[in-house]
Amino acid sequence: MALIGHCVGKLSAQSSHAHFQNGSTGFTVRHYAGDVRYTAEDFVEKNKDTLFNDVVRVAKSSSSKLLEHLFKNDDPDDDERRRPTTTGYKIKRQTKQLVDALMSAEPHYVRCIKSNDNKKANSFATERVEHQIQYLGLVENIKVRRAGFAYRQEFFKFLERFKILSSKTWPDQWTGTDKNGCKAILKSISKMTKLNKEQSTTGEIKKSLLERTPENTLFSLTN
Repeated sequence: MALIGHCVGKLSAQSSHAHFQNGSTGFTVRHYAGDVRYTAEDFVEKNKDTLFNDVVRVAKSSSSKLLEHLFKNDDPDDDERRRPTTTGYKIKRQTKQLVDALMSAEPHYVRCIKSNDNKKANSFATERVEHQIQYLGLVENIKVRRAGFAYRQEFFKFLERFKILSSKTWPDQWTGTDKNGCKAILKSISKMTKLNKEQSTTGEIKKSLLERTPENTLFSLTN
């Protein structure tokens, strides 16, 4: 109760804040990207400590009317001896599994747009989407990306995939470095496409080839 009283006091002190709105069962924070509501509904149910099933069975068989009433709706599994997990613990465990999976691979992050606030399919709220695009900075990100090099591929992967496009790397086995092999392929491609020196370059740190407008050159060759 002391913790609850402390939290209530903290929230009450913020009641006049422009980005805070208090409510009977929760509060709302006005973020730059939209309002987010925090509610205490089902908070205890989702985070309470649960008992072992054998303890529940003992309480249900007690001669005390109070214990019998408190546990009348509990139906423990006779085959399960471990303590049942809470919803909060399950979310924490699933989040950890997701992070472990992402860290074991090479994750590519995708910015998600919430199409509507009703959780309905085939419903597109234009103003809601435009609001997210604006505050997520998606337009600026695209402009920056387009000003740089949108396509990045390691030398050996690029050479293995496109070696057939140059007579210097195919059909005879290429014996030089992967970087020089990529340069030979780019030189051959420039004769077949609109590729010029300003549209591609080779990186040193990541040992990769960078392409500024891949839709005009490399991607079109794979279709």
